[in-house]
Amino acid sequence: MRKLINFFFNVKKFYLRPKKKSFLVFDKRNLFMLKKYINDKNINVLSTRGEDINIYILIYTIINYGFKNFRTNYINSFIKITCPKCCITLNHAFFLFYKIKEQNKDIITIAVQNGHILIKDDQYRFLQILKNDFKKSKKKPKCDYILTQNDFFSKKFFNKYFNTKTIEIGSYRNNFYKKKFLKKKKIISFISQFRLKFYKKDSTKMGNVYETEKKILPMVYKFCKENKFEFYILGSDWDEEKEINFYEKIIGNKDWVFKKRTIHNNSYYWTDQSELTIFVDSNLGFESLARGNKTISFNLRKNWNKTYKNWGMDFITSKGKFWLNDFNSYEFRKLMNYGLRTKKNKWNKDNEKIIQKLISYDPGNIILKKIISKIEN
Repeated sequence: MRKLINFFFNVKKFYLRPKKKSFLVFDKRNLFMLKKYINDKNINVLSTRGEDINIYILIYTIINYGFKNFRTNYINSFIKITCPKCCITLNHAFFLFYKIKEQNKDIITIAVQNGHILIKDDQYRFLQILKNDFKKSKKKPKCDYILTQNDFFSKKFFNKYFNTKTIEIGSYRNNFYKKKFLKKKKIISFISQFRLKFYKKDSTKMGNVYETEKKILPMVYKFCKENKFEFYILGSDWDEEKEINFYEKIIGNKDWVFKKRTIHNNSYYWTDQSELTIFVDSNLGFESLARGNKTISFNLRKNWNKTYKNWGMDFITSKGKFWLNDFNSYEFRKLMNYGLRTKKNKWNKDNEKIIQKLISYDPGNIILKKIISKIEN
């Protein structure tokens, strides 16, 4: 109760009854992307991360439902008052979204996959919730459309746990940011996955989350110096200072360039401009591949969690043209030289089919726009 009281007094409040609009968007994050496809006048937004609350809806919910199942009833109250044709979320892992159809059968629901999923990782919170819910209800949650990154996720995860129609679009963020066909710069970029929460736990029983980074980055730095390339690290955490310090300790110097994380995801454009991009298992690595950039992966993450092997996909082998799960200095240099020296036509011939299986690509989010257009009309 104390947490609830503190939340109420600290949260931003809206007092007016929200207007009726065609679309109700769940989660403000990346809302600017949806506004490119949906007229802003047709959108209501329901915050899911505790940023704000509508007092009119709050009072309506308490009067009609009390405090039991409050979040679910708040959502249903919001829907009842605003009368949307469609509810949409860019965060597939918000479970309460899939409860909408239980009381609002005529509303079209659209969920969009929000990143790479390790479908066999029992520590994945969303998977735990799905399994527990199925044990209780004995039925799959419903969603009209789930837009996924590839056929593997459609068949092995979303169709398995949901009653839904899946459509492969790739990464909606990657599709949003137009590919810039600029002349490549003499840069080798590494995609960071530094997370402060993991860094703090790195020396605990969880094992070494960052074993790959500690092993390969000094080798990548040396390779860059020998071949006269600039070495860039594309940041991932909002705490820029701690992330830079983390990599300085690993590499042993400051003779490299750090590109901080930005709200508008400039990392996509840095992968477009790099001669070679390196990643472990970041979704940005797969997105870079989809954009046609020469991109390679060294992945020892399986030593920390076995579900990370082969990026958690059962159609991937432990070694391929542009990836390795285990390596020594010889294999490291062989893969680096393949990524750097291979002509683009040969790269495409070698890798096009497997990249298409790893991640779809729909520049401009044409598929999503068509679905939205049908609803608006």
